[in-house]
Amino acid sequence: MLRPRSLHEVRAIHEGANAGTVAGMTNTFAGTLPMFPLGRPCLPGEVLPLRIFEARYVSMLHDLSREAEPQFGVVLIDRGREVGGGDIRRSIGTLVSLVDVEEVAPGQFAVVAIGTDRIRVDRWLEDDPYPRALVEKWPVPSASIVDMATSSEDRLERFLESDLLSHVPSDQRLFTLATMLPIGALDLQMLLEADSVSAQRSVMNEILHHLEDLARFEDPQID
Repeated sequence: MLRPRSLHEVRAIHEGANAGTVAGMTNTFAGTLPMFPLGRPCLPGEVLPLRIFEARYVSMLHDLSREAEPQFGVVLIDRGREVGGGDIRRSIGTLVSLVDVEEVAPGQFAVVAIGTDRIRVDRWLEDDPYPRALVEKWPVPSASIVDMATSSEDRLERFLESDLLSHVPSDQRLFTLATMLPIGALDLQMLLEADSVSAQRSVMNEILHHLEDLARFEDPQID
């Protein structure tokens, strides 16, 4: 079975993953990418465990195993199911790097991947033999953490017992904070899709206000 990874290992994996690029794709050019639609978005910097058994994704794994730096894209399913196809998908997602693959049963694989960059789907290709899309990188606003320090992060201290952000790259810190909060897939997707610093601030503040209201409802003595 896949073993748990220490914080040091995850950081090393993340630094190595960020060094890779999709074949034919840079920060400004598009490329074709294998895609894995899921019922929950994966955020940049997030470790993504998967159990793969569906034939089309087993085929994708086999193709990725031939790559020196295997990467694929993850997008949120708007409507439909993860298994079987025919789903409706969001166009903003995350580039992930494949870290570990282990066959745990005949035709079943335990996979660990890690999110590296935001991507935007320009065009979906045929789902044969597995989902693929023409994508481009969509950089995260680099000033987001500085601009949000006086608003969202002050409130986040109420939800976090300690500061766990020192190891996180500044352009991914908001995403890491979001994965620590009890929020749903649509809230995570809204944060992923925010295209500016002000939009990220607005999404995070709305999430935090909702969590504060929920906490006060459950315990009226909370200030």
